Amino acid sequence: MSSTIDPQSSPSDDAGWLRRLSRPSVKNLLILIVVLGVSFGAVREMRARRVRFRARAWHHQWVVGGFGTHSVAGTPPGWTRPILSQQQFLYHADMYDKYDFAAEHPWLPVLPDPPFEERD
Repeated sequence: MSSTIDPQSSPSDDAGWLRRLSRPSVKNLLILIVVLGVSFGAVREMRARRVRFRARAWHHQWVVGGFGTHSVAGTPPGWTRPILSQQQFLYHADMYDKYDFAAEHPWLPVLPDPPFEERD
């Protein structure tokens, strides 16, 4: 199957598809609406994932004491952070790193959290 070039055709005929695409029509308008809707939906979902992952990261940072305070606004008086074992500390530190990375890269998949196993 060979391709031949028609000597009578002009270079502007190659751009005919672009002219047809740029012509206003209901079909082109619907395609534009779908593309914009999917784009805006993807951006909205990425922002929601970022907020969700940031909240989880902050929770784990608070548990390991990364904020430097022992009480948080809105908590009952006298309520403090639990005392953590070294394994609990390392678990929450790893979870903080995981969710902090996920908040910065919300388009990447996030694996489920591993179960925490207390070793004696």
